[in-house]
Amino acid sequence: MTNTPRVLIVSNECLAENSSNGRTLRNFLLGWPKEHLAQFYTKPGTPDFSVCGQFYCVTDSDVLCSLKRPHAVQGRVEQKPDLAEHVSKEPDLRRKYGKNPWTVLVRTAVWNLGLWISKDFNSWLEEIDPEVVLLQAGDSPFMFALAEKIADRFRAKLVIYNSEAYYFKTVDYMRSTGIPHRLYPLLRQYFRRQFRKTMRRTQHMVVNSEPLRARYAAEFDVPLSVLYTVSELPVFPVRQTDGFSVLYAGNLGVGRVEPLLEVADALQAISPARHLDVYGSTRIPEEALCLKRYPGIRYHGAVPYETVKHAMLQSDLLIHAENFGDFYAEDLQYAFSTKIADALACGRPFLLYAPENLVCTAYLREHRAAWIAVNPEELSACLRELVQNPDARLRYRVQAAAVAAKNHTAAVNAEKFQQILRQV
Repeated sequence: MTNTPRVLIVSNECLAENSSNGRTLRNFLLGWPKEHLAQFYTKPGTPDFSVCGQFYCVTDSDVLCSLKRPHAVQGRVEQKPDLAEHVSKEPDLRRKYGKNPWTVLVRTAVWNLGLWISKDFNSWLEEIDPEVVLLQAGDSPFMFALAEKIADRFRAKLVIYNSEAYYFKTVDYMRSTGIPHRLYPLLRQYFRRQFRKTMRRTQHMVVNSEPLRARYAAEFDVPLSVLYTVSELPVFPVRQTDGFSVLYAGNLGVGRVEPLLEVADALQAISPARHLDVYGSTRIPEEALCLKRYPGIRYHGAVPYETVKHAMLQSDLLIHAENFGDFYAEDLQYAFSTKIADALACGRPFLLYAPENLVCTAYLREHRAAWIAVNPEELSACLRELVQNPDARLRYRVQAAAVAAKNHTAAVNAEKFQQILRQV
């Protein structure tokens, strides 16, 4: 293997700045020669050609079409000005038909038929001739199988980046009902079997927190490393302002709307002039309508990442919130939002409103890097002090900057990640 091996990424989302998963890998690979980097992905998106030289996209729609026209998929992605407009028109069938154990099993079966594999795809792989296959792990069994098959075919090393704990989930995290819900044990058994098989072929796995590393280390005899998500944001100057603007930016799924409404209520209780600015999208129309109409919330919807960064610069307090329901407290135990790195790095006051048992809560408490509220009473008290006492807003600024420099610096973590790819 060369000192800079040819790497093929196998993932759901493409390398891009405007998606959290795509941005995570993109930041780890900054500076890697793009002629030695290629990506296969399955979700429509706008890839970043400044980081990666070649992309191949096969969507669920392509796979379904292959049932009628086998081995005819042409998935090479060319760099062109209208690329963003083109990919945005591709339907996302997972949103159309929903996600539950039944649809996941059917999707897996159709992908595993291999009718989408074409002469064009095989030629593309031959041109790349990967020396390392890098799998960004999710909950799709066929992606593990595909990464393993490609690694075997080219006698390549296999590295996994895994920020999830799907292997350990015992309850139906898709919250399905009826027959699909009854199929979850079957899906879980199938996923865990495929996961174990792929892990036996894996040379190294990178995870995004120490508790997650410890959990996998207890199950698998595979080298494991911890690399936290990174931020490229500069430290913003301290704002001297008579106002007090509060911002949440990020994914609105996994029950986050409910605690954000509680934050808005707490702000309104302090003063009707206080609002929570919310940036992000939700797949549930009722949630979007609620956010648009809710007193104390100014809902901006989904916006480009550059707009989010500008909004953070103009804010006096950044919020991250997680749902306190029993289901979410268990399901999100190992969750570590990519926005936490941005909040720590940019120098703004940061408040986490989340259950005590979450990894992110323990992490911020250990490093004393943020205001933390684990119940409505603490939330109200924290917000009141932050609104009324400008000096309190600087309380954790030094600690946040220190942990950001230690664990979330893009250049440092990219060097560590790339060293793993070179040494496997």
